[in-house]
Amino acid sequence: MIEIYPSKLEGRPIETHQAHGVTLEEWLISSSERYRTVAELEQEMMAPPISIEIDGCRIPPKYWASTRIDCRDTICIYPEPRGGVFDAIGGLFSSIINVIASIFVSTPSAPDTGGGRGQGDDIYGADAKGNKPKLGAVIPHVAGRRQRYPDYLLPIRKWYADKRTEKVEMMLCYAYGKHRIESDDVRVGNTALTSLGNDADFAIYGPGESMAGDQRRIYWHNSTEVGSTSSGNGIKLKTTYSVPRDPDASAYRVSGNNLIIPSGAGSFPSGWQSGMIVHAYIPQDYIVIDGGEAADVLEGDFTDLAPVEGMVIQIRGENQGIYTVASYEPGTDGAMDHMTLSKDGEPVTYLKTGSKRAAFGLPDFRYQIIAADSSTVTLDRLSDDGTVDESWPGFVARTVNDAIVRLDASTVEGDWAGAFAAVPENEKTDMIEWCVLFTQGLTELEDDGDPSDHEVTVELQYRDIAERGDWTSIRKTYRDATLDQIGFTERAAMPYPMRPEVRMRRIGSSDDTQIVDEVQWVRLKSRLDSPTSYEGVTCIAVTLTGGDKLSTASDNQISVIGTSILPVRRNGQWQPEQPTRDIAPFCLSLLQSVGYQDGLIGLEEWDRLDELWRARGDTLDAVFDDESTVKEVLKTALEPGMADFTIRRGEVIPVRDGLRSVLGQGYSPQNMTGALTRQYTAPSDDDHDYVEVEYTDARTWQKATVDAWLPGSAKRKAKKLSLDGVTDRTHAWRIGMREASRLKYQRFEYSWETELDGMNSSYLEYVPVSDDVPGYSQSAFVRDWERLDDGRLLLVVSEVFDWPDAPVISLRRPDGVATSPLPCEQIDDYQLICDDPGFDPLTIENSAEPTFCQFGTLQTWAYEVLVTDTSPSWPDSVSLQGVNYDERIYAYDDAFPPDSA
Repeated sequence: MIEIYPSKLEGRPIETHQAHGVTLEEWLISSSERYRTVAELEQEMMAPPISIEIDGCRIPPKYWASTRIDCRDTICIYPEPRGGVFDAIGGLFSSIINVIASIFVSTPSAPDTGGGRGQGDDIYGADAKGNKPKLGAVIPHVAGRRQRYPDYLLPIRKWYADKRTEKVEMMLCYAYGKHRIESDDVRVGNTALTSLGNDADFAIYGPGESMAGDQRRIYWHNSTEVGSTSSGNGIKLKTTYSVPRDPDASAYRVSGNNLIIPSGAGSFPSGWQSGMIVHAYIPQDYIVIDGGEAADVLEGDFTDLAPVEGMVIQIRGENQGIYTVASYEPGTDGAMDHMTLSKDGEPVTYLKTGSKRAAFGLPDFRYQIIAADSSTVTLDRLSDDGTVDESWPGFVARTVNDAIVRLDASTVEGDWAGAFAAVPENEKTDMIEWCVLFTQGLTELEDDGDPSDHEVTVELQYRDIAERGDWTSIRKTYRDATLDQIGFTERAAMPYPMRPEVRMRRIGSSDDTQIVDEVQWVRLKSRLDSPTSYEGVTCIAVTLTGGDKLSTASDNQISVIGTSILPVRRNGQWQPEQPTRDIAPFCLSLLQSVGYQDGLIGLEEWDRLDELWRARGDTLDAVFDDESTVKEVLKTALEPGMADFTIRRGEVIPVRDGLRSVLGQGYSPQNMTGALTRQYTAPSDDDHDYVEVEYTDARTWQKATVDAWLPGSAKRKAKKLSLDGVTDRTHAWRIGMREASRLKYQRFEYSWETELDGMNSSYLEYVPVSDDVPGYSQSAFVRDWERLDDGRLLLVVSEVFDWPDAPVISLRRPDGVATSPLPCEQIDDYQLICDDPGFDPLTIENSAEPTFCQFGTLQTWAYEVLVTDTSPSWPDSVSLQGVNYDERIYAYDDAFPPDSA
């Protein structure tokens, strides 16, 4: 079993295949025309973009050409993030990528007729480009209000509603979850579908909503061989004619994959051509040795046959019949090959012994003509399923005069287009549909140039590809008098679910230059089982009708603007779902989707910031359609709110940087276990001195930029900032101004160590930090204290302070949080009086965690720091890092950009 996976992540394979007796590289070659061998890649110094494991053991690429596939093996193929073996990795995933995905990029279009007499109008087409299939990709999440081009859920279906009008049906996925989509926000190109009247129709389906009554939900599989020729057009249908089945030959010479009639020995019929099927019985001499109770042994040169154990073969001639190869030993050093046979699971012991002559081949001896002329036919051997046998080495060179070569009855009539399989392997259909197009019209021109009626008959045949039985014919005659393109769509119900192969030809033609009747086969589709709903996603079913209002230009695209529908919170309570662009509802929904309950989300802080964001008008409008982690999505979603998040005691807490007035934990030499490190980065000419912000403009839904710089900036060097969730210019500029201010004013970095005190500080907490460097903040323990009659405190401290003008002091509360700076006055070297801090201090004599104070002026009493990292280490040490707090960073949070920004 061969299993193909979309990635190395856990999950099920997207394809499975059966193979036996071929090497890994032979199977890869047979599975894709675009495969490039490992040897070719090595010459280009490239690595394969896939890896292969057999029963859990990885097989290096250099062994792919020699490792044979056993039916008992489990072979797993995974994509690697690099190019090489395939021009696209889709070359391997034949039914998932090669068959389905190419339908969306290779849908046929009506060709230009060019110049010439009596040129008519092109058929009115319907084309919707820009939407794509995303097979195996993450379903996008849309937050807030955003435009996107929905992804195909099914191959598009095109057909001719009448001979001059083409229609197209699409089933599209807008995004994961529920969304409000206004009627005017579903567009093709820049035109709302509602303005197209009867030329457009659409329906919106919420997650899990039944679409059983909508024909656009039906999966119509497109046969890629029809309508995707090298010219981009359909297959031109030619006129049928009779072809002799038997060559006029008295002898044949075979060599490799060539069948040759020697000079003077006859010729092949002139009607034989590429694509036809022949039966070729090329006899050879061989010997049968009686094996007794064991299987009889066949000796000879069986290179033509290329037998492998388990292969089903046919012998025509002496000992004719259908057998299975039981064993095969190729001869070496001139010795003959040895082969034994079985039938119905039993060894074959009843062959006529001695020297014999017969033809050996696969059942029915079917070969496909690759090229043909009067003396030489080049062949491919066909397996019993009709596919080319890539392992066939060709004929051993020899001349025979008793060979039989005959054209298969299915190709007696020449110039059939096909046959093509109408459905992928392992699928069946009960209905096929096909389209034909008269590219230049259908008419016979009178001598005066006026068109008159002319008719053409087209014949389609199908049969069950598994049975290879008789063909069923359907003939359609088309009659018209027009130089305009005309097209027709036909259907046929199958007598039972089958995998049909289909071919087509036209009946009759004329060399008269006044007859215009070129006809092309442009589409072949089959109806497959289809879902009636799609859980978890919002879908849009669209029908477009070609006409004067709808262009066939390349800018025809189905775009949709939707607004996410989510539960919201108001006044601390969950509210029903509603359309929302708010930041908090999306973030909370995201966290809940991965298993976070309310108790692990920190709802109080989410509620507080939600009110702030809504009051400011900060919104989130984003599309998340890559394989980002929850952490990455959450960080991006919080950017429009100038926020980030942290994990605090198991809770996911949003953190918004901004103007601060409430202090957090205090840190000084009294609770540090080492010296404070304070590092300053000096400005230089290499610094970014302004910010270029990229955002999506909600008016055009295109990328736009706005520059943010501080007064006096020379605008020498820009820092690029991309905001995926912002769609407003002012909003983007404000965030850019914050970043420009941070680049200029946030130039100090701090690091220090404490004991377990540091665990009380969280990400971006605003903390006062002191050191013992003279001229800056000063600190000491409280040795004693007394509350005075006026409510103030008399403190006795452990250190002698250097008293400045207008001194202030901050005391550390029992919970570790520092008070705001309080005015104070000196009594003596160790005594001072300060305003009431609101708590009773703890002293060195009566507490293991005594109160300490930080002292100085309002400018020097402490370094104002925002904690950026807290790293505990066993058993009781915590390292902290931070940057300086500067209120100038937030000066433009509510400002508006100048016109020149």
